[in-house]
Amino acid sequence: MQVIVTRHEWTDAPSSVKQLRREVFIEEQDVPESLEWDESDAIAQHFLASIDGKFVAVARLIICDGLGKIGRIAVSKAFRGKGIAPQLILEIMREGLTQGCTEFYLSAQTQAQSLYQKLGFFYSGETYLDAGIEHIDMFNKSPTLIANLYTQSIKTQSPNTPNKLNILNQKNFILGADSNTHRFSAPSECKDLATTLICQSKNTVKILSHHLNSEIFDNENIREALSKLARTNPRCEIQFLIADERPLVQRSHRLIELMRRLPSRISLRTINKNYPYDESSMTLIDREAVIFQKENSIYDGFSNFNDAGRNKQLSEVFNTLWSHAAESQELRQLKL
Repeated sequence: MQVIVTRHEWTDAPSSVKQLRREVFIEEQDVPESLEWDESDAIAQHFLASIDGKFVAVARLIICDGLGKIGRIAVSKAFRGKGIAPQLILEIMREGLTQGCTEFYLSAQTQAQSLYQKLGFFYSGETYLDAGIEHIDMFNKSPTLIANLYTQSIKTQSPNTPNKLNILNQKNFILGADSNTHRFSAPSECKDLATTLICQSKNTVKILSHHLNSEIFDNENIREALSKLARTNPRCEIQFLIADERPLVQRSHRLIELMRRLPSRISLRTINKNYPYDESSMTLIDREAVIFQKENSIYDGFSNFNDAGRNKQLSEVFNTLWSHAAESQELRQLKL
């Protein structure tokens, strides 16, 4: 049973787009027609999943300033539980990436939340009612990670069960749930892992980096996530530990600017040059996740989203270095 996904514009989309949405949302879930059909349909791209020529699932994608909004996900009742919805969403994400999407968002019905977590989406905020149904906002801030896993999964899947993807066996890239070790060998991969981890932090972010390497940490998603954490959790702990402050003095950096705006919530210290430091780099999230590279300038390392033991071990190293480090007065005094 092979799933084929096709893309359509609203004006030339097959009638199955409306039929499937009517069947699922209007007839099954009692969503009023006035809410189901909106002006966004005309500007959205519509995707249909078919099996043996029969359309069985639908969803739409709206792209705005690099954000891909996935919605109106509907699967025919007889075909649910067969891995069709996740494959449809993964194909939408792959297409969105080719069109410049850097992150994806969906308003998820809470009963489907665990499904989206398998696709790298994490929830944000509180639940709310939409058309009388409980929803929650979910984001995937580093879609390249799941897209690469999906590509690998396709290559290794059994020809007898082409829609049974092994990546759906767990919640991928979800803090406290994904126990796989993910290796990286390029700055872009390290950046994606750091971004999606920091965006999920609820309590603690500890970063040991030679100079808060800009190719990893000087990005808007990380700045926004840390700002939100600092402002919403008065007990949070955000610590930056660096070896060389000169690059940060010479050029602007989003996290340094944020630190100076929130000095009571975000701390930065410089490693004591008289204390042993092996040039490693690490990011520690809450008490669960780690990103580690043996040498700061060589992007060859690993991450794990659910490894409390490794997190504790590396936290002891971090805390020892922190206790011997000094606050950088020069960075604190730079003008905003």
